[in-house]
Amino acid sequence: MKRNVLPVFILLLLATSPFSLAEKVYKHVDEDGNVTYSDEPPTKNAKQIQVPSINTVPAIEIPEAAEAEVAEEEETDPAAITPYNLRIASPKDEYQVGPAEQIISVLLLTDKNLEDRHFFQLLIDGEVYEQASKSNSININVRRSLQGRRLITAAIVDENGTTYDTTPPISIQVVRPPIRPRTNP
Repeated sequence: MKRNVLPVFILLLLATSPFSLAEKVYKHVDEDGNVTYSDEPPTKNAKQIQVPSINTVPAIEIPEAAEAEVAEEEETDPAAITPYNLRIASPKDEYQVGPAEQIISVLLLTDKNLEDRHFFQLLIDGEVYEQASKSNSININVRRSLQGRRLITAAIVDENGTTYDTTPPISIQVVRPPIRPRTNP
C-alpha cells in the first residue's frame, strides 16, 4: 500500500512545482532520427515533455576596492614579479657545433611556470631568433650564416616585449667546412 502512495505524492509535488508553470515543449523524432524541440507540436506524433528548470545562482558583488586591486595586478611592474630564475640547460657554454649537426636544441629551465601572458624568447648575438613561444625547447636550424662564435641568450617576455628575466649569455662555436669552388679537370 505504501508503494502506491509514493508515486501519487510525487505527481502532486510536480503538479504544484514551478515546473508546471513552464511553457509546453514538444519533442519530435522524424524518420531519419533527427530530433526537433518546439513549443508547438510539429506533427501529431510529437510528444510533450517536461523541461527541468534552470539552476541559477545570482552573481556576487565585488567591492570597488577589489576591482582596483585587480586593475593594479594587470599592470604589474616586472621588478615586482617573483623571478623565474631562467637558465639555459643545453647546450653548455663553449659548445662546439660540428659540421654534421643541422639543429641545435636549446633547453630553457625556470623555477616556476610561466604566467599566462609570458613567453620564452631566444636571442642569437642580441638579435631575436624566431617568434616568442610557450615552449621551453627551441630548435635552431644551423645555417652557414651562423658559422663562427655566437652568443645565445634567452629571455622571458610579454606580448608587449617587456622583459621579465634573462639568462647570462653562453657561447657556441659553429664549425662549417669551407666552400671550395669546383675546379674543372
